Amino acid sequence: MRTTWLVTHLNAGTPLPELLAAAGLNSTGSLIDLIPHTTPLPSHQAARRLADALTQPPTDQR
Repeated sequence: MRTTWLVTHLNAGTPLPELLAAAGLNSTGSLIDLIPHTTPLPSHQAARRLADALTQPPTDQR
């Protein structure tokens, strides 16, 4: 899989289980090296997403 494709999905917030399956990966180990190439969220957006994850029930889309 092309690195740019993986980084694009990491930046887009593609759920890891789906990304791993689409990329044919068995673990997140190879994604660790791509983290420096991702674009971090602004701190206020990151804080909001982290807070929302704790207050919103998980959605089961499977």
